[in-house]
Amino acid sequence: MSEKSNGGASYFVTFIDDHSRKVWIHLLKSKDQVLDAFKEFVAQAEQSTGQKLKCVRSDNGGEY
Repeated sequence: MSEKSNGGASYFVTFIDDHSRKVWIHLLKSKDQVLDAFKEFVAQAEQSTGQKLKCVRSDNGGEY
């Protein structure tokens, strides 16, 4: 992607809840920020629901 967002992000990662189909998008300046974005997402999801995350599913893409 050659275009950047207003905040300077060049990449994004999406997290989708399979049950509710709710989507969260995190903008990233570099690909190495994915792990931090995932940890932030898990903490936010667990805090808002009061339950632990049970399963994570990936598309097996090796880009991260």
